[in-house]
Amino acid sequence: MLRSYLADFDNLADDWCQFKRTNIEEYDHLMDSMMDSLYYRIVYIYRNGLLLSSAVALHFSTVLSENPEVYRKLLQKKKIVRICSIGGGSASDVVAIVSVLEALAEDLDIRVTILDRDGRWKNTSFVVLRCLKTFRNATWRINFLTCDLSGKELNPEAALAVKNADVVTMVKFISEFEGNRKDLQSTIKNTINAISPGSMLLVLDVADDSDHIEACGDRSGEIDHCQLLYEEICYLHTLEMDAIEKILLLYQKHFSALQINSCYEMCVRIWLKTRDNSKNKTSDRQLQMRFRRDLDQYNFHETLLNRGFFQKWRQQFSIDMERMGWSRDRITMLQFHTKMFMDELREDILKSKYKMDSITDTLERMDSISSERNACAPKIVGQFSEKDWDEYLDCKFDFVIDKDVAYKHGILSLYNHMTRTVKFN
Repeated sequence: MLRSYLADFDNLADDWCQFKRTNIEEYDHLMDSMMDSLYYRIVYIYRNGLLLSSAVALHFSTVLSENPEVYRKLLQKKKIVRICSIGGGSASDVVAIVSVLEALAEDLDIRVTILDRDGRWKNTSFVVLRCLKTFRNATWRINFLTCDLSGKELNPEAALAVKNADVVTMVKFISEFEGNRKDLQSTIKNTINAISPGSMLLVLDVADDSDHIEACGDRSGEIDHCQLLYEEICYLHTLEMDAIEKILLLYQKHFSALQINSCYEMCVRIWLKTRDNSKNKTSDRQLQMRFRRDLDQYNFHETLLNRGFFQKWRQQFSIDMERMGWSRDRITMLQFHTKMFMDELREDILKSKYKMDSITDTLERMDSISSERNACAPKIVGQFSEKDWDEYLDCKFDFVIDKDVAYKHGILSLYNHMTRTVKFN
């Protein structure tokens, strides 16, 4: 049954397990029946759970380390820590938040509320969360509310859950609106209005649609009543090779035909709800600091442009394949094709790196000008050139594509290696 389901699933669903309607009754009926199946929720968690949890854990732990005052208020002893996950039926975001909190402090009293329009996720989310020590024998700490938040006012029960929460998450929630900008903006506004001052809002989604960025403060990240604590606009989140290998070893027997999402282009922003009704304006100086932090991550380009990097890979690859019993001719053939791939990728990277170097030079000139400006009268982001923003985002997308291609090439090699060599009883 499972193998048959997976065969149909792989043909009809996209990377994020979403089905595209065809207006053909037979196919649409098949999609509905597949969504109703428990297998759907199992496959969704298998394919996406690790990547989403990893991304949320990374950014949530980072924002706490960079904002110690927020960290102290969140973990003060007398407080129950409440988490509200909006659209988080799979509970991947909750697993990440709870894991980070438990690593920082012992004996926390954590309560979770999940808001999702699909009530079929309720049992699944409970099963997932019971794997955590906090909820193993305390499912009374978990609440699941079935409610549709798309463009509508929050019902009283959902509004109370958001209001009481210390951390509110929207992970892979915005992309569910599929271009319905009006409902999306209304939902974001209603949610922010319900959040209490001092609480955090974490939004993480795929970075392939500008609507996601526009709905979350646009380029500046400015939202009424909120202070932007942290952001990563368009970055490639990747899983460690060890984690992927472990997943393949554990589940290859049943999911041999289905690959997991091991990397994806994402956008994340985290705000703190404030008592001030005005927007927290961002100065050019702050904007440049955000740019510069992003630019520091582009050392990946230097690694791939270093020809010694490929030479080391080729030597290690030869050793590994000889151990597996590959012939010298087969090893040489694959090395040849890989070299062609690396040469093509290197050309793309050089173009991307040239654009990034140009932006860096521009930032350095702006930094010099900004340092001479009166600190008491900073320039506002609204005066910052939209062209500069667009060029910067274009470069980020180019970089992400370069990294995505290189990373997936390595992952594909690992996946093929695992499926050929791992034996199961």
